[in-house]
Amino acid sequence: RVLCVVLLLLVVVAHLPWVQHRAGVALASKLEDKLGTRVVLDGLRWRLPADIILDSLRLDALEGLPLLAADRLAVKMNWRPLIREGRIAIRNIRFYNPTIAVRADSAGAEPNYQFLIDAFSTGKKAVLPEMQINSLIIRGAHLTYDIAAEPETPAELNPAHLDVSDLNAHLSLKMLTNDSLSMMMRQLSLKEKSGFQLDDMTFRLVANRQGATLVGFNLKMPQSELRVDSLFAD
Repeated sequence: RVLCVVLLLLVVVAHLPWVQHRAGVALASKLEDKLGTRVVLDGLRWRLPADIILDSLRLDALEGLPLLAADRLAVKMNWRPLIREGRIAIRNIRFYNPTIAVRADSAGAEPNYQFLIDAFSTGKKAVLPEMQINSLIIRGAHLTYDIAAEPETPAELNPAHLDVSDLNAHLSLKMLTNDSLSMMMRQLSLKEKSGFQLDDMTFRLVANRQGATLVGFNLKMPQSELRVDSLFAD
């Protein structure tokens, strides 16, 4: 009975706004020490047992310019496979209004997110744990990609200077390991500053060391549509 009361009090305290705010500030401070750059996190909420919500997050690149920002990131975990099998199983991830800005001085230069890879690298060959994400939803994303040394081409789609807005996506990652991938793109739409517009894209992809199979590919644009029943590559 005493344990139940203690757990209930912990749940109540964890839902207090000032506790959530302080938890966010504390986590941001730890990340700043680890990464050596500015990290802002307005709140960290944990809704027992599986929901983790980050509010108003921002991460700057080392030069001080924003790299990542979002209104909210919500994750619902499935802890049992992680505890019993070491397998990462996520019920759903929801990313609201994220902004991601990737930059590099030239095509061969380090991108502005390289410090993240360096900070969490162990120096050993990475072994990817088996991962599953039942539902990943992204709403209202804005993505930019700029290679400073490359010339700009206004009104033309330029792979060196991309500016994607209104990106909405829904996908399922059925399985991801070191040597295999199984995923389903349920919905993808976006606009690019050149005028390119993707109304929807759906497909199923299975890939391993033997090859890759694409099934049910469907791409829709304002004036055209492309369908591919199946495609295999080895």
